[in-house]
Parts: sequence; C-alpha cells; structure tokens
Amino acid sequence: MDIIACCLKTELFRGFSADELQELLPTIQAGIRKYHKGEAFVRAGAPVTSVGLLFSGGMTTLKKDSSGNFNLIKYSSPGDLFFAYFSFQSSPVTVVSTAESVVLSFPVYRIMSKNASLTDNQSARLLGNILQLTSEESLLYLQKVETLSYRSVRNRICNYLYQMSVKHSNQSFSVPFNREQMAQYLCVDRSVLSKELGKMRKEGLIQFERNHFEILNDLFSKFVFPLRKI
Repeated sequence: MDIIACCLKTELFRGFSADELQELLPTIQAGIRKYHKGEAFVRAGAPVTSVGLLFSGGMTTLKKDSSGNFNLIKYSSPGDLFFAYFSFQSSPVTVVSTAESVVLSFPVYRIMSKNASLTDNQSARLLGNILQLTSEESLLYLQKVETLSYRSVRNRICNYLYQMSVKHSNQSFSVPFNREQMAQYLCVDRSVLSKELGKMRKEGLIQFERNHFEILNDLFSKFVFPLRKI
C-alpha cells in the first residue's frame, strides 16, 4: 500500500504535498495497522491516545445501553477520521471493524509538541483539517439525534432516508448499513424495521434491494416535512 498516495486522497491531509507528508508522517509518529472483521480498534472504557484515519474497509461505532444492547452511533468509511473528540480520555464507545480494514493512527499531542519539528504552518493546517472533520462529524451526531426524536418507526425511517437522499443528491442511493445495523442505528428491533419497510414498499412509497433504496412518489412531502405535527 502506498501510504503517501492514500493520505493525499483524504481531507485530513488536504493542502499537504507528497514531499511534506514524507517528512510529516514519521514526525507525528503515524503508524499503519490492519484490522480483521470483528476486531476492535478500541473498546469502551479503554484510554484513547490516538486519532484514527480509515484507509480501507469500514468501522462501526457502538455504544452499549443500560439493557446491554449495542446502539450503532455511526459508520466510518474510507477517509473518515475517528476519535479526534476523545483523545486523552477513556473511550465512551466501542469501535469495531466491519471488514478487513486498514487504519493510520497517530497521537494528537504530536501535532502540538515542540519536539515534533512541525512548522507553525503545518501544525495550523493539520489542526484546521481536524477541526473541519470533527465539525462534519458533529453534524452526523445531530442528524441521528433528530432521527431518534421521532417516536414512530416509520418516521425514523423516513427521516433517515431523507438525510441519505440529501447527502447523495438523488432519490436512489445505497446506505452504509445492512438490515441489522440499520435497526441498531434507528434503535428499533430488526423484525419491526423489516416489517415497516415491507409495508412502505407495498404502499408504493419505496423500493429497496438489500442496502439500496429508491424513494417513490411523494414520500418526503407526506411523511418527513409534517413529522413535527404528528
């Protein structure tokens, strides 16, 4: 794997040249590790000392509730950054690989360390990119809070599909979850989710095949925008 080429494709290292990265990565003690499917990047309660940048594969962030069930907080795809929020703290969540994954990680303190030999400009650019990515991540958390604020399963489904449609600028799109993961994300039982999706398909509101969805007719105008009034 060409690490420099992978880094250049990410938002984290936006604005950096290949030559700069050749010197910067060892300076911030960046390291590469492979994770097998089901292997944890970190478990809840463990100390977080490094930020992770996903190069390939996928990661899910899970949080256990008081009943012992895991709720899916977010799905990370290649290019995503995780744990910029929680560095130097105990992890409140568990992050697990959903496939064979490759992660670049580095301790955040190296960016600000006087011993790291980074120029002020390099440090400012890297911290600026991290801030941009964490801002985008906070928006994802707000979207989930909004989705879960709806009480009915159908309204949660509709709001989530609306968010995905906006993200892809298309009424036909794929979601990053299988059915079990989607149920965890929406905090509903898988059988209940499958039953409601089946009803919506019979009513001519949506079509779907595995994790690919197509919005039909006026689903959003009928269900998403009036949700607060229901």
